[in-house]
Amino acid sequence: MNTLLRGARRRSLPSTSHNYSHPNPSSTTRRTKIIRFPTFNRRIDPNRQILVELNQFAVIIADPKETKKFIKIRGKIFAREYQGHVLTSRKDADQYDEHAKQILLVHKTTGKILSGARVILSDCAVKFYTNQEYVLDKLMALDGRKLEVSRVCVHPKYRNGTTIVLLWRGILAYALSQQAEYVFGMPSIQTMSKINADKFFEYCKTQGFTGPELAEPRPEYRNFPTHDPSSLHRHPQDLITPLMKIYLKAGAKVCSTGNVDHDLQCIDFLTVLKISEMNQRYQKYTIPLKP
Repeated sequence: MNTLLRGARRRSLPSTSHNYSHPNPSSTTRRTKIIRFPTFNRRIDPNRQILVELNQFAVIIADPKETKKFIKIRGKIFAREYQGHVLTSRKDADQYDEHAKQILLVHKTTGKILSGARVILSDCAVKFYTNQEYVLDKLMALDGRKLEVSRVCVHPKYRNGTTIVLLWRGILAYALSQQAEYVFGMPSIQTMSKINADKFFEYCKTQGFTGPELAEPRPEYRNFPTHDPSSLHRHPQDLITPLMKIYLKAGAKVCSTGNVDHDLQCIDFLTVLKISEMNQRYQKYTIPLKP
């Protein structure tokens, strides 16, 4: 999930969701151009449905125009920041967007998109983005509606705890409005090292962050780099990204071993949150905020 990123079919990009979850853009050396993002030159209609709002911020379900703008934004983030190239098609849409909703955190006065995520309900699609890396038969066999979160991203100027938490509140509000019982995705840890991935999974076990194995990793995503120098090995706690942290603090469980993502240079974990078993301290996330 790394500030926030996870989602659309990365292999469709010319060189890309994320929940879950990707390297920190400030640490990459491939970015050479300033990324400029589109904004709305209009206020958010006060009569439209708002999932969560606080002061000048609102979490909304994107309309068609907003969806196009968000897809353009996330394309720039994934391609330029994390893959070091420019999208030739100028968009980041894929087959999963057809059955998805885009949840956006926006500034109510300017309409500027601060962060967003793609969500798909289990009764709206046969396959999910997560299916690319995992066989989800066990998860789908569980009773109750499931909501996949993917292609999560945050505007570079607004990568702070507020934007992530407000977006997360909005996602939970949408899940509750749709009577979803599970929220799942693929948040990531910031490494390509298999040793780091194994240590992180063991750390999750000791902390009670793992649950039943609900997915089987696809073999092609277990192809870790053969060169794994000790200089890259890090403490598991240092690998937890903001999106992964939110999942785990809320009571989500890591339900499969990690898969390597060569495009975004990170390692993904299937992570599942059962809303009815959410940590008590995070129950407040299910209560709508008021301005």
